[in-house]
Amino acid sequence: MGMLYVAGAVRLWTSGRRWPVWRCLSFLLGCGAIMVIMGAGIEGYGLRMFSVFMFQQLTLMLGIPAFLALGSPGTLLLRATPHRGPGRPVLRLAFFGLQVSAGTVFDPSCLHGSAVSVQFLRDLLQRHR
Repeated sequence: MGMLYVAGAVRLWTSGRRWPVWRCLSFLLGCGAIMVIMGAGIEGYGLRMFSVFMFQQLTLMLGIPAFLALGSPGTLLLRATPHRGPGRPVLRLAFFGLQVSAGTVFDPSCLHGSAVSVQFLRDLLQRHR
């Protein structure tokens, strides 16, 4: 994800168009935080300790999206993708994604905090039997 973002930013910079460096750094910081939260040794503790699991969840839901949103990947996609040739289907898909609300794609009830807590506790009880 970060590599595609950097490729788009480099494409803009080499074509002489402006793209703020701070947006690039913000997005890469968000990607790096995802790798640390999900790939480091924290993941093993998250399966056994509820406090570590909640730290992961809160970081993934509240902290990281702010950095990713400040990077403005949608705007970068629309600016860096060529409007003719092979980039045209990518732009059509991006415009479709802008027009469709998340409620029509995902069921919001599966994202509710109480549903996630019940699922975690069920899994925790099954492991300790």
